[in-house]
Amino acid sequence: MVVPLCVVIARYKEDVSWADGIVDAVIYHKSDTSCVSPHPVVPLANVGREGHTYAYHILTHYDVLDDYTVFLQGYPFDHSPRLEQQLHEIRDRIAQGTQEDFQYLSSRVLFSNLSRCPYDVTLEMGSVYERVFGRTRKEGHPFVFGAGAQFVVSRAALQSRPRSFYQNLCEVLGGEVNPVEGFSVERFWQMIFTHSE
Repeated sequence: MVVPLCVVIARYKEDVSWADGIVDAVIYHKSDTSCVSPHPVVPLANVGREGHTYAYHILTHYDVLDDYTVFLQGYPFDHSPRLEQQLHEIRDRIAQGTQEDFQYLSSRVLFSNLSRCPYDVTLEMGSVYERVFGRTRKEGHPFVFGAGAQFVVSRAALQSRPRSFYQNLCEVLGGEVNPVEGFSVERFWQMIFTHSE
């Protein structure tokens, strides 16, 4: 059933009881520990950091995506300390028809570029960019990203990319537990959903 707002949580071993009061949520459980929740708990291989979880959810729900989806880590408060208030604000804006197609929930939105990320100079973002978007780009290309990769996005924005895009993203991120590609993709979400690449 399509709902106005669904919350997707990528959990490893975090205590996700903070999500018990959320109306519609799904927890992707990526460890061998137990996970008790009033929400659906979906076992998922522990690969690709939170980015693989997000892409997997989009891919497997592509035709039945909710009006808006919030994507969160298992413990989201390090990067989104105002999360509860933000969720209330998002619900209000959805009800009023004013919610944007994409919005970071991170308390820090940072500047970077494809040549060199000032927050992690070891990242090879150009090569990951090519694998994600299927084309190369000249050096530079400034963009912003939300620390921690937590955001809300509309169904229209999610479906503005074909299903094959998310299949490829799962493949890019699905090779190992903590792939370096995951750190680059963390920086690409706004480009993915707003076509600002």
